[in-house]
Amino acid sequence: MYNSNDYAVKKGFTLALTYINLGMTSNASKKTKEAEEYFSKALAICKKDNRNKNLKVTVLNEFAWLYYDQKKYEESTNYAEQAKVLEK
Repeated sequence: MYNSNDYAVKKGFTLALTYINLGMTSNASKKTKEAEEYFSKALAICKKDNRNKNLKVTVLNEFAWLYYDQKKYEESTNYAEQAKVLEK
């Protein structure tokens, strides 16, 4: 059986992943502000629970691509570098 801590971890992971997917869909639809909001929600969840480093790396990379597509290269590089450091 699952304990309440396992459930909370899985719930947070699922919610963050959902926000990432919504952000990606919004970005593909050229709704960049909406995408940024979804990625921000996902990142906030990941920051609360550092057990899933790969999910946080994914969110950081999605932010990097979002800003790259908008030609906001400084922000893009910042997020890409954060992801790179976390991957090590």
